[in-house]
Amino acid sequence: MSRLLIKVKRRHWDKHLPAFVEPGDITADCLMDLKVSDNGLSAWEVTENGENLPRVLVALAANCDHPTQIDYLIFDSEIPVKIGLKVQSNPGDTPDKAADQTWHRDLVEITGKKLLALATAMFLEALRERCPQKEILKMLKAAVLRNEIDRSLVPNTLLQKIDSTPVPPAQS
Repeated sequence: MSRLLIKVKRRHWDKHLPAFVEPGDITADCLMDLKVSDNGLSAWEVTENGENLPRVLVALAANCDHPTQIDYLIFDSEIPVKIGLKVQSNPGDTPDKAADQTWHRDLVEITGKKLLALATAMFLEALRERCPQKEILKMLKAAVLRNEIDRSLVPNTLLQKIDSTPVPPAQS
């Protein structure tokens, strides 16, 4: 089973809904995280065993100005298909060009109704996860040492923080 990941703000996807939200509905704040451009939405494929998840998170984090936690949703890749969206392999735009080519996807042909249906399905079915800032920074440092990310594409403020982070101990 293929899964997709979208970066969000966890507070927008909180299951504890305000009293004004009717059953089966979501808050409008959820839609703020679904940054549609040219009727498409950026997503990432996560392998069945989740082996590529750290690399995907690093690719996303490497675009930020500062190391920060990453909140994200993971959901079945059939959700957008059932709504009538197409899932296309298109290169991403991160400092990890291999990850961009391998796992970046675009959900395309999004209309207003389809966006709301997608948000609602993700709200009801997606796993909500967080990778803490400290872990993101360790993973960024390790990715730099493995030459997985192009340093010239990393914002300077983030690169300075990565460079000043101690090398993580080798794992046995």
